[in-house]
Amino acid sequence: MHEDGFVRRALPNRLCKVLAATMTKHIYADFNGIIRLENDATHEYLDICGFGTITDLNKLKVKLKEDMRLTFFEPNDVQVDAIMHFYPSVKDTNCPNGKWLGKYRPENIIDSILPNQKRELCCFKCDNVFSKDKGLNFQMRCPNCNTEATYALLPPSCS
Repeated sequence: MHEDGFVRRALPNRLCKVLAATMTKHIYADFNGIIRLENDATHEYLDICGFGTITDLNKLKVKLKEDMRLTFFEPNDVQVDAIMHFYPSVKDTNCPNGKWLGKYRPENIIDSILPNQKRELCCFKCDNVFSKDKGLNFQMRCPNCNTEATYALLPPSCS
């Protein structure tokens, strides 16, 4: 028994693995990138095509998939659980084949106390850190293994 009066027991290894598998990953997102689709009045969609998000996805080895659940947060501000969907019709110059959007209900946004962290863009496959000396852009490839810097955001058909 501990001094606080509680008995502490370690969780069985099997239960720890189940809990870890069901927990969502916390991924940085810029909540200024909110999209509202005309045909869906009950949800908002978070555009996650930014370097902070890519940095976290690569570091955590998260390759986006349809219906994947992730928690997106803006440090010391807000966070929300979202379901990932790929939309080929939502495009821009950085994502010409479509975008992954995190679908969520606005009433589910809560305060976040997660702090800001130093982020370095590393390779999804080999963890090589991309050099900022040459600038960072969406067309970069890892000099070690030739993996795209945006590998985690590739459309489902490219996976």
